[in-house]
Amino acid sequence: MSNARSFLGIFVSIPLFLLLVGTVHAKDVQFSGEVLTELEDPVSLVDTYMDYKKISKKFKCNIQIKKDSRYCVKIEHAISVRENNKSFIYATENGFALDKKNQRLDGHVASGYVKLFKFEFIGNHKIKLIAKSDLIECGSFGYPCQDYFYKTGDGPEMGWVLSTGFMNQGTSVTTTLIYAVVNSKIDEILNTMTEFDSSGSGSGSGSDGWTSEHYYEKVTTQLTTISTTSDRFSDLDVSVTSTKPKNKKLKQIDFHKVLKFNSKTNRYDTSEIDKFYDLDNYK
Repeated sequence: MSNARSFLGIFVSIPLFLLLVGTVHAKDVQFSGEVLTELEDPVSLVDTYMDYKKISKKFKCNIQIKKDSRYCVKIEHAISVRENNKSFIYATENGFALDKKNQRLDGHVASGYVKLFKFEFIGNHKIKLIAKSDLIECGSFGYPCQDYFYKTGDGPEMGWVLSTGFMNQGTSVTTTLIYAVVNSKIDEILNTMTEFDSSGSGSGSGSDGWTSEHYYEKVTTQLTTISTTSDRFSDLDVSVTSTKPKNKKLKQIDFHKVLKFNSKTNRYDTSEIDKFYDLDNYK
């Protein structure tokens, strides 16, 4: 059994499994693991806790109003796990954007809604909130970004991976975010682009200049968890590669490094990855 557990990249539809072994590539998912179903129907259990009041009969969801934005939300994903002989539920509340008349808003500038929760099961069909995130506005065309549960390290705790992106004139960009419980709050601990692909943009007529001859046609980052002595956050093996650049003055990217979680900043430092996606560097 491999001691590396890959969990990030460009995601396709993945069931809610604990990722123990495998590799996640762009549009190619391979893994094995165990199903997390200790508590029966954790989604309904969390729904009872949320006690939604303002229900949309048309969309069968709760209407949430946040400042000038409104969303149609519900608990869509929830799993139960055992941690230190206690039962916990990790849940995701997500939904799509609404207009002022509570109709679906699907313009490309509209973000989706994601909020993350961790509960402790205290018996008698009751749960206690342990931690939650702030509202995460991510996604496009009014839909939320994709969310997946993952194991944060060698310990029993879980976390979330969010995958979002956009496409402009045949150029696509994907960003990966990791969330976990830090200091009694679910917070972002990693945010980095993991793919830039301009192969669908034609021969280079994009008004934003992204398809000019100065750029790589494709840059891809693969992040892989490494089994470490840390009981909370694993080290991340980072590999950044590129296609052959159109500009002969540029070298093909072949970058490799191990990232460690910084307990002072409560983040992984991705600055060395991010520089490869800064398009201004290649002009």
